[in-house]
Amino acid sequence: MDHNDIATSSLPLGAQQSQSNNNDDEEAQHFEQVIQSYQQYATFHQTRQRGVNRRLINLLLCDEPANTNTKAASTTSTSVHHHPTLQSILPPSLQPAGNNNSTAPEYLQYQKDFSAATIRNQYFLDNVLKYSNQETSQDVLRRWRSSRQYQQQHHHQQNQQRIFSSTDDGGDDDDGQQILKNDTGTSIEWTTEDRISKIDSVLKSVARDWSADGQEERSAVYIKMIGALERYLPLSSRRDSTCDHQHQNRFADHGSDGDIDTNSRTNEDQELVDIDDSHATIATATTISTTPRVAVPGSGLGRLAWEIYSRGYSVQGSDFSLPMLLASDFILNGCGGGTEREDGDGGGRNSFQQFRIIPWLAETKNVLSFRDRIRTVIVPDVDPTSIDHSNYLDDECELPEFTMLAGEFLHLYSHHLPGKERMQHHPSRHHHHPESSKKFHAVVCSFFIDTAPSLPHYLLTIYHMLEEGGLFVHCGPLMYHWSGHGGLLPGDDDIGSSNSNSGNGNTYQERNKHLDSRYLTSIDYTWEEVRYMIVKCGFDILEEEMHIPAYYTMDGRSMMKVGYDCVYCVARKVNR
Repeated sequence: MDHNDIATSSLPLGAQQSQSNNNDDEEAQHFEQVIQSYQQYATFHQTRQRGVNRRLINLLLCDEPANTNTKAASTTSTSVHHHPTLQSILPPSLQPAGNNNSTAPEYLQYQKDFSAATIRNQYFLDNVLKYSNQETSQDVLRRWRSSRQYQQQHHHQQNQQRIFSSTDDGGDDDDGQQILKNDTGTSIEWTTEDRISKIDSVLKSVARDWSADGQEERSAVYIKMIGALERYLPLSSRRDSTCDHQHQNRFADHGSDGDIDTNSRTNEDQELVDIDDSHATIATATTISTTPRVAVPGSGLGRLAWEIYSRGYSVQGSDFSLPMLLASDFILNGCGGGTEREDGDGGGRNSFQQFRIIPWLAETKNVLSFRDRIRTVIVPDVDPTSIDHSNYLDDECELPEFTMLAGEFLHLYSHHLPGKERMQHHPSRHHHHPESSKKFHAVVCSFFIDTAPSLPHYLLTIYHMLEEGGLFVHCGPLMYHWSGHGGLLPGDDDIGSSNSNSGNGNTYQERNKHLDSRYLTSIDYTWEEVRYMIVKCGFDILEEEMHIPAYYTMDGRSMMKVGYDCVYCVARKVNR
C-alpha cells in the first residue's frame, strides 16, 4: 500500500502542522506542548522514581531512633530480643542501603530495570517524533549540550539530577544513557503531569490496537461492528470475494518475521465468518456500485479504520487528540515494510518495523508484581502498509482509499448540517477538510458518541453526513467525557439574571472560569434518551443489543479491571 493511501498528504502529521498557514497561537502552543510531552517522557518517569527513592530513604531514617532505643534496652536485659524494624521488613528491592550501609543488589536491579523500561518507551516515542520531523529527546539533549549555557554550567553540575537518558540503541543497558543535568536557572520548559498522563494513555492505546496482547479486548467490539458493515453494506460480488481472499491471506507474508502469533489473527478473522448473519436479509442489505465510503470518527490509533479498509471499503478516520494522532500517523505510515530493516530493539530483521513497549509502566496501584509493570508487548502486530487493493482493480472496481483527518468532529463534518446549525458549529475560521466534503455510506463509532460536548448535534451531524440508506453503527458505553464539572449549585444564580442551568450568574462564572466551556454545555443522557434521538433524527433501528461486555486499555494482570456493559446499535438513515 502506498504511503499516500493512508496519509492525508505526502507529509507526516508533524510536518503538516509546522508548514500550515494556521496562525492560531493557541493551537501552535498546544502542538509544542504535545511535542514536549513526547520528548520528556523518560525524564518525567525517572524523576518520579527518584521521588519514590527519596521517600524510602526518609522512611528508613525514621528507623534510626528506634534502633538506638533497642540497643539501649538490650544492655539492661538478660536476653536480647531482635525486634522487627522498618529496614528489616522492607523488601531488598526497596532498600537504597542495606544493613551494612551498602546498596542491595536487588535495589540496583530494580532501578536498572525501571530505567531501561522508560528508555524503551522513549525510544518508541522518539521514533514517532522523528517520523513527524520533530526533535527527539536526543536532539534536545544535543542542542542543549552545545549551548553556551551548558558550557558555562557543565563544570558544577556533576552531582545534579538527570534529565534525559540516551535512547539511541533502544537496548536494555543504561551505560552512557544520561546525562542532561538540571540546575537552577536553566531555560528548559517542563511539561505537566496531566500531559504526561496523556502519553501514558497513548502507549496503552497502541498496545490495545496494535499488539497481539490487545486482540481479545478490541475484537469484542470491532468484530460486531465490521460484521454489521458486511451484512448491511456488502461489497459487490467480485470485490467481496477478492477482498475475502486477500483478508484471509494478508498476514501470510509476515507470520514468522515479527514474533507475531499468526493463530490469533486467524481466530480473529474466523470470528467474523462465524457471526450470526440472521439479520442480513435481502430487504435490509444494500449493495452499491461504487466503493462504499465509511467514516470512523474518534478512531484513535486507527486499527478499526484500518481493519475496515482491509476488507475493501474506503475509510476516513478522524480524531481530535493530537498525542493519539502523532502515534497513529507513525504506526500507519512509518512502520511499513517493503525493505528489510533492523527492528526497534536492534535484534533480528523484519519486513516491517516493530517495537517493544511497556504500556503499564506508569501503573502503581493494584499491581501484583513489579515484573507486571515492566512487561513488554510488541507493536505493531501486522504490517499496516501490507494491504494492496490494486491486485483486483478493474473497470468495475474503484480503488479503496484510506485517509486520516485531524480535528474535532463538528469542525470536520458540521458543514453537512443545514442552515442555522451549520453556522453555529462550523465557524468560518475552521475550514473543513476537502476530504470530508463527500457524504458517506456508513459511520462507524466505537467508544465515541459519549465524547460529545453536545450529543444531539453529533447525532444530527452523523445523520446529515450519510447518504440516503446509510448506516450508523455504534458500540460503546456512556461515560460522557465532559461530565462532572460545571453544574449549577445553590447560590450560583443569586447574582445575575440567569435562570438556566447553563449558569450566567456572576457567582457561577467566577467558580467555573477555569473550565473548558464544553463542560458547561454537556448533558448526560440515558440510552433510552439517546435511542429516542436517533430515531427522531430519521433512523430505523436494525439491530440493538445491551450488555455487550468490553474493556478499554485494561491491564489484564491488574488487581482492578474496569469493564463496560456496552450498547451495540445498527441504524439506517431513511427518507421520511
